[in-house]
Amino acid sequence: MNIYKPLLKLYWKFISISDARRIAAQTPDSGVVQVFDLPYCSDSLSEHMLDIYYPENTAKPLPVIIDIHGGGWIYGSKEVNRNFCIKIAKRGFVVVSINYRYVGKHLIHHQIEDIFAALNWTCENLNSYPADISSVFLLGDSAGAQLACLTAAITVDEKLQEEFCVQPPEFKIAAVGAISPAVNLLCRNFLLYVNLPLLLGKRHRHSRFYKYMNFNNAASANLPPFYIVTSAGDFLHKQSYILADILRSNNVSFTLCDYDKAHGGKKLPHVFAVADPFLEQSKEVICELCRFYKGQKNTPD
Repeated sequence: MNIYKPLLKLYWKFISISDARRIAAQTPDSGVVQVFDLPYCSDSLSEHMLDIYYPENTAKPLPVIIDIHGGGWIYGSKEVNRNFCIKIAKRGFVVVSINYRYVGKHLIHHQIEDIFAALNWTCENLNSYPADISSVFLLGDSAGAQLACLTAAITVDEKLQEEFCVQPPEFKIAAVGAISPAVNLLCRNFLLYVNLPLLLGKRHRHSRFYKYMNFNNAASANLPPFYIVTSAGDFLHKQSYILADILRSNNVSFTLCDYDKAHGGKKLPHVFAVADPFLEQSKEVICELCRFYKGQKNTPD
C-alpha cells in the first residue's frame, strides 16, 4: 500500500479549492470561440473529453496547440487551464485542451494511451475547424509537461510506440512547450519520487515503464524543438535545467526562460503563467511561447 496516497489526495483537494477560488475571480477574455466537452473516445467518460478554442472570425487555417493540463497526475482538468488556453487562442491558434484519466485508479501508461487517442481524434476531426493540421504543437505544465515530453518522444520512436502500445498520429509534433516540467522522477526529490507507486503500481521498480520516469531514457535526437519555462519560485526549478541538459546531450534545439522577477514582493511560483494568465509576466510568457511556436515549421521527409 502506498502510505502517501491519502496525503497526496488531501494535498490536491486543498489545491482544487484554491484553484476554484482563483478561477472564480478571473474574467475570461472575449473574442474566442469555445467548444466544450467533445468526446475523443467512445465511452463518453469526462476524462475522455476535450475543449477547442480559436479566435472569432477566423478566415484561414491556424496552427494547432494541444494542451495537457498538470495536477500531479492525480488532479486537474481542462477547465483549470481554460483562461490560459483562451489567451493563447487569441494569438492565432486553435487550442485543443484535453482531459485524461488520473493515476490512483489508472497508471501512467493509461494516461499516455489517452493522450494518443486525443492526438488521433485531433488528426481525424479538426477538418471541421479552422485548423492547419500540418502545424501541430504540444504544450504541458508540471505533470502535464512530463506527459508532453514523453508523448513527443514516443511519436518519433517506433520502439517506444510498441512499448506503450499506442498508434502515433499522422501529423508530426512541430515543437513542445514545457512549463515547470517534471522530467526526472527517479532523482532524489521526494515530491516527485513519492508519486511512482501511483504512476507505475505497487511494484513500481519492476514496471517496464520505470526507466522512462527519467526522460533521459526516452529522449532522442529526433525530438522537435522545446520551449521551457520556469521561475525563481518554482518548486521544480531544477527540473527545467535537467530537461535542458537532456535536450542538449541529444542535440535537440531548445529555449529556456527562467523568470526570476518578483511580483508583488514575491517570487513567481510554479506554473504561474497557467495559474494566472492575466499577470504581466504571464502575458510575456504567452507572447514569447506563441512567437516560438510560429517560428517552427514542419518540413516533409
